[in-house]
Amino acid sequence: MMQITELRIGNWIKYQDKHLQVIEFNSYMICCAPHWGFDNFEEVEGIPLTPEILYKCGFDDWSGDQVYAKLGLSLSKKTNFNLIFAYHIRKEKFEYVNLGGDGDMDLDIKYLHQLQNLYFALTGSELTVNL
Repeated sequence: MMQITELRIGNWIKYQDKHLQVIEFNSYMICCAPHWGFDNFEEVEGIPLTPEILYKCGFDDWSGDQVYAKLGLSLSKKTNFNLIFAYHIRKEKFEYVNLGGDGDMDLDIKYLHQLQNLYFALTGSELTVNL
C-alpha cells in the first residue's frame, strides 16, 4: 500500500485500475483529475515503471538492457551538466542516475510517482508525463 506522504500534487497513481493524476490531497482524501475524490487509500497503488511508461515520459535512448533519458541542465550561466536516468529493463528498476562526471547514484525507484518526485527534486521542474 502506498503511503500518502509519498505523494505530491501532479503525481500519477493507480486507483481501481485507472491512471489518475493527483490534483489535491490531505490526510483524509485524495482528489484526482478528472473529478475523482476518494478516501480509500488501501486501493491506491503506484504505476509500475515499464519501457512503455518511460517512453511516455520522454525516455527514448536505448543501450543493451537499459533505456535512458538524457537531459541537459544548466545550474547557472557557467555550469552545465547532463542528467542521465538509466532504467534496467530486465531488473525492472533504475540502475543509476548520473549527474555528470563519474558519480552515479544507485536507486530503488519502481513507480512513476517516485520518478516524478526525484526528477522534481533534481531539476526543479515537473517531468512531462503523457499517459
